Amino acid sequence: MKIATTMIALCCCMVLMSGQGSSQPAQTRKPTPTVPAPTVPPTTVPQSSPLSPTDVKKTPVKSWEEAMANPEKVIRLDLSRRMMEQLSPDIVKLVNLEELSLTGNKLMALPKEISGLKKLRTIDLTGNLFEEVPSVLAALPALETLKLTRNRLTRIDMTVGWPALKVCDLSLNPLRDIRGRVFAMPVCKELDLEGTRLTKVPEGIKGLKVLEVLSLAKNAIDTLPEWLGDMQTITSLDLDDNALTELPTWIVSLPLQTLEAQKNNLTSVPATLYTLPTIETLKLSSNELKEVPAQMNMPELKNLELDDNKITSIPPTIGNQRKLERLRLKNNLLTTLPKEIGNCSVLTVLDVSGNKLESLPIKELATIPTLKTLSIANKRK
Repeated sequence: MKIATTMIALCCCMVLMSGQGSSQPAQTRKPTPTVPAPTVPPTTVPQSSPLSPTDVKKTPVKSWEEAMANPEKVIRLDLSRRMMEQLSPDIVKLVNLEELSLTGNKLMALPKEISGLKKLRTIDLTGNLFEEVPSVLAALPALETLKLTRNRLTRIDMTVGWPALKVCDLSLNPLRDIRGRVFAMPVCKELDLEGTRLTKVPEGIKGLKVLEVLSLAKNAIDTLPEWLGDMQTITSLDLDDNALTELPTWIVSLPLQTLEAQKNNLTSVPATLYTLPTIETLKLSSNELKEVPAQMNMPELKNLELDDNKITSIPPTIGNQRKLERLRLKNNLLTTLPKEIGNCSVLTVLDVSGNKLESLPIKELATIPTLKTLSIANKRK
C-alpha cells in the first residue's frame, strides 16, 4: 500500500513598469532664502547599551572570572564541564543568583557558604561524584529544582528542610533499597528515581502529599505496595523496565493522565484500566499481553502503545476513543482491524507492522482526515 501526496507549486511574477512624463520647459526659479536651523538641545547617546533585566535572566554567565567581576548582576551561572573538584566559597557573593549549573565536574561536596544564596531556585549537579545529597542545600528558602542525576549516591536523607523543593531528580544512582522516612519535602511535585537499583518502592514516598509525577523506571521492582493507591495526587506514573508480573486493581483509583509500564512481565492488566476517565497516555509495550478488553472506554486517551505483545484482536470499542491520535500495535498477532477504527477521527499515526494481517478496513481508514502515518508491513514468515 502506498499513500502519496501530490503537491503543485504555482509561482507568479509581476513586473510593473512606469514611463516618464513629457518634458516641460525649464523655468527660472527664485533663490530660496536661507532660514537658520532651530536650536536643538544636545542629547546624550550612550556608547553601549547594558542588557535589560530580561536579557540578563536569559543569558547565563559562563566563566567564574566574569561572575566575580559583577557578582550582584549574575542571575544564571553555568560552570558545566570545567573538571572542577571544588566550588569556591565566594559563590556566596552572587546574592541574586537564581540558576546554577555545575554538571559534568568532579565535585564531591559543596561549600557551606552556598546556603547564603537565598534566591537560588535551580541547581543542576548532574554527572558529578556526590555520594549523598548535599545537606547544605536543605535550608535554601527558594530552591525549587534539584538535579543529581548520574552521581554516586548510595544513601539519601531528606527528612529535614527543603521547604520549596518541587522537582527532585535522583535518577541513575546506585541507591538500591531506601529505608526510613527519607522524603519529607512538603511541596515536592516531581520525583525521579529511574535507574536507582530499587527492588521495592521506597516507603518514604508516603510523605510527599502533593506528588504528581513519579518515575520508578529501570529498576527491579516486582510488586507495587497498596499504600501507593492512597496517593491521590499522582497523575503520571512511570514503571517502565521493571519486573512486574501484574498491575494491582487499585491502580485505577489514581487520577492518572499518564501510565507507562513497558518492558515488564505483564500477562494481563485489570480490565478497568481501559476505562480510566482521565488517562491520556497509556504505554504497555514489550509485555506478554494477549487481549484488549471489549469494554475499553477512555474518553481522554490520545496515545496508546501496545507494541511487542501477543495481542490477537482489537475490539470494535476502539472507535469510542474519539481523541486518540497515536495507536501503536507493532509486532503482535493481529490478522485484521475492526472497521470502527474509522471513528477515530483525529488519528495521525497507526502502526500495525510486524503482524499477520489478512485484511484491513481500507474504506474506513480512508475517511480519517488526519491520518499521516500508516505502517502495515507484515511479519516475515
